[in-house]
Amino acid sequence: MRNALHWCLCIEHRLLRRPVFLVILLLIPALVLALNASTKQGSGVVTIALCPADAVSESVTDALLMEESAFRFLRCENADAARRMVAEGTADTAWIFSAETGAALRDSYRGAYAPAVTVVEREGNVFLQLAREKLYAALYPQLSRALFSEFLSDEAGTALSEAELEAWYRHVETNEEIIAFEGAESLRQAGYLRAPVRGLLSILLILAGLSGAALLETDREAGRLVWASPKSGLALRIAYTLLPMLDTALAVWLALGLAGLSASWLREALLLLLLTLGGAGFCALVGGLCRAPERIGMAALLLTVAMLALCPVFLNLHGFRWLSVLLPPDLYLRSVADGAKTPWLALYAAAAWALTWLAERLLRKRA
Repeated sequence: MRNALHWCLCIEHRLLRRPVFLVILLLIPALVLALNASTKQGSGVVTIALCPADAVSESVTDALLMEESAFRFLRCENADAARRMVAEGTADTAWIFSAETGAALRDSYRGAYAPAVTVVEREGNVFLQLAREKLYAALYPQLSRALFSEFLSDEAGTALSEAELEAWYRHVETNEEIIAFEGAESLRQAGYLRAPVRGLLSILLILAGLSGAALLETDREAGRLVWASPKSGLALRIAYTLLPMLDTALAVWLALGLAGLSASWLREALLLLLLTLGGAGFCALVGGLCRAPERIGMAALLLTVAMLALCPVFLNLHGFRWLSVLLPPDLYLRSVADGAKTPWLALYAAAAWALTWLAERLLRKRA
C-alpha cells in the first residue's frame, strides 16, 4: 500500500507539473462561469435587430428585450439601420415590423393576409431557424388578442371598447401552467447555450483518461518504467488513467456547481465519481488494446466524434442506442435526467474494469 501510494503521488506530481494540464483544469470552471455570465448579460448565439413601427410591435419588442434567452436583441431606429446592421455583420438577422402590424394581425382573421414582419437574413442556419420560432411565439399573443377582438365584435354586431375587450379577454386568465415538465431542474434552467455544457465536459473527462493512457505508453517507450514488475501492468494502467480523470472531475464538479447547472452537490459528486470510474476503465481498455501513443491519439479523435454524435450532448439519436450505451458519457447524461439509471452507470464501471483486467491478462500471456 505504501508503494502504491508513492506511485500515485509521483504520477500526480508529474501531472500537475505539466503547465497545459494545469491550464485546462483552471479553464474548465472559468469558461463555464464566463458562459453563464454571458448568457445572463444577453449575449447569445444569434444577434437580432428589432425595428418596431406601431404600438403592437413596440409591445412585442419590449417583451423580447426583457426576456432572458440565447438570443441577443437590439432595438433599431428605422428599417434602413436594421438592414445595414445585417449587411455589416453586426446582426445576424433583422425583424422589421410593418407600420400596421396590429392591422395585419387583425386582417388575418378575415383571410386578408399581409406581412406583419419582414425578416432580413444574410444566410440561413439552424440558429436562425430557432430564432424564427421565437418570432412566431412572440407574435402569437398579439395575434390571439386580435382574433379574439374581431370574433367578439362580429358576435356583438358592434365594435367593443378596449375596456370591454380587456375584461372578457382576462376573464379566464390563469397563472397555472398547461405543460408539466418532469426531469432534472437543472436541465429545465439550462437554456440553449448552457444545455450542452455538461455533455461537453463529460467528453473532456474521457479525453483526460485517454491522455493518461497515452502518457503511460510514452513512458514505457522511453524506458521510464523498466523497473516496474510485469505484474504491475494493470495497476499502472489504473493509476495513469484514473488520476488525471479525478483531477478533471473535481474541476468539472466545481464548474457545474458554481454555474448553477447542478441540482445537488452531493448527487453531482456521486455521478461524476461513477463516470470517472467507468470512464477510467473504458480508457484503460482502449489504451491496453492500442498499446501505442499514436494509436491512442487516433482512437481519441474517433471516440470524440462518436461521443459528440451518439451521446445526448446535442441530439438524442434513438436509432443508435445500442452503440451509444458503450460510451461512458451516455449513461452519465441519462442518469442526470433520470436517477433510476444511476445503478446502470455503476454496473458499467464494473464491466469496464472486468474487461480491462481480462484484456490485460490475455495480452500479457500473448507477450
